[in-house]
Amino acid sequence: MNLAERGQHDVEQEPPHGLSPRPIAIPTLGGGDAGYLSVVEPRGCLPFTPARLYYIHSVPAGTDRGAHAHRGLEQFMICMNGTFRIELEGRGLHVEFTLDHPSQGLYIPPGYWRNLHDFSSDAVCAVLASEEYDEADYIRDYATFKEWDAGNARALL
Repeated sequence: MNLAERGQHDVEQEPPHGLSPRPIAIPTLGGGDAGYLSVVEPRGCLPFTPARLYYIHSVPAGTDRGAHAHRGLEQFMICMNGTFRIELEGRGLHVEFTLDHPSQGLYIPPGYWRNLHDFSSDAVCAVLASEEYDEADYIRDYATFKEWDAGNARALL
């Protein structure tokens, strides 16, 4: 399912306090004659001010990426070219999105385990992050994430 077609059947329950991942349309200008210009501005469509940009590309067929969560980092993912899928889990939510167009991105709040897969051979995933790289922010073990997520869910109630 692509971002525009997200259905309620994908959501086990809405997480508390509105901390759910969500698609965000990127303002785009132009047309077929001259091409398009898409603009991402912190005061426009992003709920955070980016501190870092990185991108994932040239992913070999059958390779998965991600397999981690962030304690405090916010991210905005954009498929600049090609297509890939992302599964997110956290705060009582398990949902999957297909990213396949540069005029939409996916906002990922802190506290979600992510798995990226099914990259097309030409896929390029750009990621705007709210903070510079900090290894201490990562949770790389799934069992540790589940314990951390359960503790945070109790704290939010």
